[in-house]
Amino acid sequence: MKHWLERLPWAAWWLLVILLPFTSLPLAAKVLRSEMVAPASAVILIGWVVLWLAPFLWKRGRLPLHGLPLLGWLSAMVVSAGLAYFLVLPVYRFEPMWKREMEGVVTLLIGLCFYFVTVAWVKDEQRLRFTLRWVNWSGLIPLVWSAVQFGLMDRHEGTFPEWMWPVHQVISSSRLHHWRVTGVAFEPSWLAHQLNVLYLPIWLSAAFTGQTAHRFRWGPVTLERVLAAAGLVVLFLSKSRIGLISAILMIGVLALIWLHKRWEGLQPRLLGARYASVGARKFSTAGMYAVVAVLLLALLLGVGWGMSRFDHRMARLFDLEALRDGSLAKYANQLLFAERLVYWEAGWEVFEQHPLLGVGPNNSGLFFPQTLNAYAWGLEEVRTIFYEWDTVTNPKNLWVRILAETGLVGFAFFLGWLALVSRSAGQLFNHSDKLGQWVGLAGVLALAALLVEGFSLDTYALPYWWMMFGLVTAAWTGWYNRAMIIPIELAGICSPEVRE
Repeated sequence: MKHWLERLPWAAWWLLVILLPFTSLPLAAKVLRSEMVAPASAVILIGWVVLWLAPFLWKRGRLPLHGLPLLGWLSAMVVSAGLAYFLVLPVYRFEPMWKREMEGVVTLLIGLCFYFVTVAWVKDEQRLRFTLRWVNWSGLIPLVWSAVQFGLMDRHEGTFPEWMWPVHQVISSSRLHHWRVTGVAFEPSWLAHQLNVLYLPIWLSAAFTGQTAHRFRWGPVTLERVLAAAGLVVLFLSKSRIGLISAILMIGVLALIWLHKRWEGLQPRLLGARYASVGARKFSTAGMYAVVAVLLLALLLGVGWGMSRFDHRMARLFDLEALRDGSLAKYANQLLFAERLVYWEAGWEVFEQHPLLGVGPNNSGLFFPQTLNAYAWGLEEVRTIFYEWDTVTNPKNLWVRILAETGLVGFAFFLGWLALVSRSAGQLFNHSDKLGQWVGLAGVLALAALLVEGFSLDTYALPYWWMMFGLVTAAWTGWYNRAMIIPIELAGICSPEVRE
């Protein structure tokens, strides 16, 4: 009996990880009585929070320094929610403000719980390797179903066989998208998001460092390298434009790291006698970075050209007539991207009007009728949302949303957390053992991807970046501090390791 009780947390963690790709599993949504994102893993998360995290904290379990900015951000959100009652809010919806604000706070709490549970449980090498191993297998699920979707897709109509529709409805509450693969996610962009901020960083980092969480290895071939190649192909088939830019940025980061590691050995050969000159070394280094930048731009243009051939939304990518007329919105509209652009601008206007603490969670969309520009009202989606739907939209942009809803205070806390995660990831990659280097580089890649993904992210509850950064924090607090003897505990805030 005792043996089974000891294995129960491992089984629960396995279930949480394996269900991560399912962002809208109908059965789990019925259990939660909600259409919230990632309901499958959220069901397991509730059990983790109630049965493990709460008792862990009650027994004076310690969490790392990285959690303080997140608690500050949550506090800023709660304060802004309260102060919103003193604002003159435009009223054009019947939903109570308290309910709307509560939903915004709950989505952040879901994300924080994913992060803190990951940090507190993945505390040693055994649990980290177990997690990485099952992240690989969970990532294989959307890759396989995407391959099935693409393999059976009608090449002329972009449609799917009739039998696939009811099957897909069992694993997702959304429909299949013509000409695009969705995996088991709600929509193609969510598939790209989970790949870019969790799966691909882990796989690309493993491929780069030569690490694997499995015993299988056939020469240079590892499961992670196979998954990385397959993941990039599936990402392209999802036709997520933001997702592809994120992947290109990650590839650029890897290229820079690779060159940086070998540049000291290459410089003497390239410069010869001129290597003695400090100026020549600096000039050649700057040239190296410029070459990488040009190659990345060429790769971006190449991917754009490929997308223009296979994605009708991108067919007019190189038609710059609208830009010659000075109309960025018109150019974005011909790429079917104008709606996002006008939402970003409207959200920024809300932030400019309330810069300190914002207007409260989920309240920024209330101001859009006043902050949307004139061109926006000519867009069909905008008119549909504001004249026909009984919903309140948001800026559809993580960075703008945080600024508009929690102001500079909330944004500063969020950036402070990202800075701590970035520092931890860099220290792991530069100073840790092979496993720590793998996780550290994965964290660096995920941060790079999030910089771009944030321009299309409109919820805090998607678990992928929370868990990725939770793994980085867990690795850093689990053994990096102990190995490097960093006296964080002297501050009285956290300990060198997370104790159970």
